[in-house]
Amino acid sequence: MLKASSLVFGLVLGAAVSAPGAAAMTPAGELIENSATVRFAMDGLNRTVTSNTVTTRVAELVSFEVSVATPMLGGVQAGEHHTHTIDITNTGNGEECFAVSQAHGADVRTPVELVALHIDSDGDGEFDAARDEAVGIGACGPQIAPGRRMRMFAIGR
Repeated sequence: MLKASSLVFGLVLGAAVSAPGAAAMTPAGELIENSATVRFAMDGLNRTVTSNTVTTRVAELVSFEVSVATPMLGGVQAGEHHTHTIDITNTGNGEECFAVSQAHGADVRTPVELVALHIDSDGDGEFDAARDEAVGIGACGPQIAPGRRMRMFAIGR
């Protein structure tokens, strides 16, 4: 028996980089204008001085969360295919595409091979090879808008 959970561990280990508490706020590339104002009293008079206006372009925050929506499997027979449902949420402030690939851990005795990836094209949450678009392993999937989630199906053997 192969440990099906080793595929999930390899996928999530390579992709589970996120910034806790990060939320999409101001979109990447947006211009923000700002000036400072100081009020003070001098020689008995109240004064106000305003600085020059500065324009700043918002930098892009790349942040995402990866979760496995299917329960861990106890094991499958060698050569059997099994499907894991993976959710990727864009928690940054710019549109991103994500590439999913497999990284084998050094402690995995019998690695599970990632053989296919599909996007939940119809949004029903269920894998159907006839309806759900295939994405190349390691290829960039569709763009995910800030604050949005994309469901993928990882097929292992």
